Amino acid sequence: MRMAYTEGELLQRAAAGNRQAFSTLYEDCLHDLYQYLYLFTRSKETTEDIIQEIFVKLWEQKAQLTAIRSFRQYLFRMARNKVIDHIRSRRLHHRVTADLLAGADASYADCDHKTLTSQYFHIARQAVEQLPDKRRLIFRLNTEEQLSLDEIASRLNISKSVVKKQLYAAQHYVRRYLREHAELIHLLVAFAYLH
Repeated sequence: MRMAYTEGELLQRAAAGNRQAFSTLYEDCLHDLYQYLYLFTRSKETTEDIIQEIFVKLWEQKAQLTAIRSFRQYLFRMARNKVIDHIRSRRLHHRVTADLLAGADASYADCDHKTLTSQYFHIARQAVEQLPDKRRLIFRLNTEEQLSLDEIASRLNISKSVVKKQLYAAQHYVRRYLREHAELIHLLVAFAYLH
């Protein structure tokens, strides 16, 4: 049964830790938020991951919900920023991957660019190495062996929900680590591709 509260009241209650109020805010916006994100991602899984990231962050910072004037506007601004981050990350990933695949034939004139790319991957490897053992294994099975959540769960004899939770935590940590440690390298690599 739906609670008969205004958005402001729901935000107040959610900020105080009321999960039902938070769920109501979530359910009110979920459909439109999904449609909005899917326009850009064209991926059900990516869209769901971004929505999960947004709402996990909102819950972790729930005390700040009381300062929000329009939850919908705030939510869609977060979504826009996440989409921009996702697109930038994907573009960089594709460019770096293409560069590595072409590495055997590439000329050594692009030495500075290769150094930057190498630094980026070094930082990414550092982030992965800092993950707890089980989380690191799940992350590698997904990214290096391209295993699905079901395949990882079967191989490790754990539930799919545990795999998803661990993979989400690993991805979140790696992305945050890269943002904190490789922001300059991102800019330099992007600059190198423009010249």
